[in-house]
Amino acid sequence: KATVSVLYWGWVVHTHMPPRNQKPKPAVKNPPWLMQAGLLNDGSVDAATEIEAFCKFVAATEAERARRTALRSTLQAVAQIHIPLATIKIIGSCATGLDTFNSALDLVVETPYMPPPQSQTTLAVALESLGVPTMPLNGGDGLVVSAVSLSKLASGWSDAKFDATVRFRVGHCSERAAVSIISSYFKQYPHHRQVVIVIRAVLRQMNLIDSAAGLPSHAVSIMAIALFEQMKTGPSFPDIGWVLREFFRFYAAFDFATHTISICKKPDEDLPTFIPKIHPEPLSILDPTDPTRNCTATTLKLPQLKAMFHYVTTCIQRFDRVGTRSLLANFVAHNELWDRYETLKSNSGAYRITKDFAMELVTSMAQMLKDPAYAEIRSSFVAASQRDGGSIGDNLKEAFLSFTAGEDIVSRRLIENPRSKLAPFKDNIPGLAEGVMAYKDEPEMRQVMGGLLNTNIQASASSEGGWKPWGKDVPSDKDTALSLDDVVDMMSRIADFAQEHPETTKELEGVLDRDGLTAFKSKIAEKVIAIRAAEKPNTKLMKFKDNTAALVDSVFEFIDNPQVQEHLLRVVTLNAVVSKVKSSEDPVQLSVPLPKSVDLEATPESGVSAAEASTP
Repeated sequence: KATVSVLYWGWVVHTHMPPRNQKPKPAVKNPPWLMQAGLLNDGSVDAATEIEAFCKFVAATEAERARRTALRSTLQAVAQIHIPLATIKIIGSCATGLDTFNSALDLVVETPYMPPPQSQTTLAVALESLGVPTMPLNGGDGLVVSAVSLSKLASGWSDAKFDATVRFRVGHCSERAAVSIISSYFKQYPHHRQVVIVIRAVLRQMNLIDSAAGLPSHAVSIMAIALFEQMKTGPSFPDIGWVLREFFRFYAAFDFATHTISICKKPDEDLPTFIPKIHPEPLSILDPTDPTRNCTATTLKLPQLKAMFHYVTTCIQRFDRVGTRSLLANFVAHNELWDRYETLKSNSGAYRITKDFAMELVTSMAQMLKDPAYAEIRSSFVAASQRDGGSIGDNLKEAFLSFTAGEDIVSRRLIENPRSKLAPFKDNIPGLAEGVMAYKDEPEMRQVMGGLLNTNIQASASSEGGWKPWGKDVPSDKDTALSLDDVVDMMSRIADFAQEHPETTKELEGVLDRDGLTAFKSKIAEKVIAIRAAEKPNTKLMKFKDNTAALVDSVFEFIDNPQVQEHLLRVVTLNAVVSKVKSSEDPVQLSVPLPKSVDLEATPESGVSAAEASTP
């Protein structure tokens, strides 16, 4: 292959050209965030709509956020065992609401007295003793913990794909103070976080953020807020598409040689955010927690940064002039985002189909099948509900899948409305069927399907050919049905049960076992019912008092919900930590004793109890 080097604004780009007899692969027309949202890449989508679609596309799912919560809880549990009065706080993008699916979890361990090097070594040794390896952060100021390494504590971590960076400070750290200041500004204009998420994505793709000599990520937020503060009273400020354009246009023309960027003021103070330059470095951005410190003192990529601002501004001007593509498609590279698209597509049934959407689809289908032309298909649904083997739900799901694919329902709908909610499922009909039938036991869904089948579908049918795998007959009225909130609350009861009965730690993996009722599951269900009944005698859980098998079955209807998984993974991991620490013959020893001057009942600065101070 021939190689052409193009010098463009200080970057050398190597382009591999295919041989003359080989045709280049056609470019994909639609970026993945537009495909996921069912939007067209023809210039008809306004900038604000596309920005919202992009941010939704790159946002962490509930399951991904749950993993971060579980990792933070695990590290805090280990820290509190080995470092007196330690607390772990979230900082960085996960604290300011600017995180995406591939963001790292930034944490800081705050201790009242232990020097950072000592607390860092203590936590590293403690984690190593649990089989969790760590690596030093660049410069040695902290640790990096890979989430997948926790799979040695609980198998649920085996597919985790993110890291946690842990820093160590005495007392309240400046990083957490900076997060508080930045968050207070974003509270004034919460939707404008989306503008910053897009800006950070562009900078990261060009290796200009969080890299050697690049911008610190929080400096990008400061640059954006400084501009927002100057334009927030303008009539166009609510339009985030206009704001994004103005950010790149403004900084493409900004005189970095003579100005310092600052948000060192209260959000309601009317003070300038661009002041005469006070630092000798090429780029000067004041640290909001220390007005004398330049938080970009090590940033040496200002020429590339300015070139990027000019380049994006040119792309925006071309879009505004021609408008044949959507705005972000002009300057946001999307090759590396296709894996994300595939992930969301494979999980579309779990994350994108709401109850209202499922009801709308099934109701429309039921109306369609009233047409005599579809009498044969209607009969196939009735036959599926009466088929031996499998459950009614599984059999109807197969019939729904066959009907939807055979009649090409999705493609026909997209011809009528290219922006239909069905667009993400064009190539994933099984995901659509799975997502819709997840609501099969909702009373409204049973009513619609019952009308379709000319029968009365009961949610309490027996496990043999039934709608749900109940263990015994259970009252089917709506008041006894468990909601997601009921099940999430139940998972917290399991955590309480485990704390009261540490001897069950090794058995907790059995909670995740899907192979029916076990003695351990039954014991936990009985305990949950007893605890809840003591608090609320008329609780709906009393309906399951003599039928824990039915309760376990109904709980497992929600077992794949991210909130439920969060509690399960957190409980299993935390208890694995406790189990290993208790079974260790040579636990990690603190290298210094606790000073007598430290009050174990209160933190030196806040005066709250140690337990309150350590609450996640």
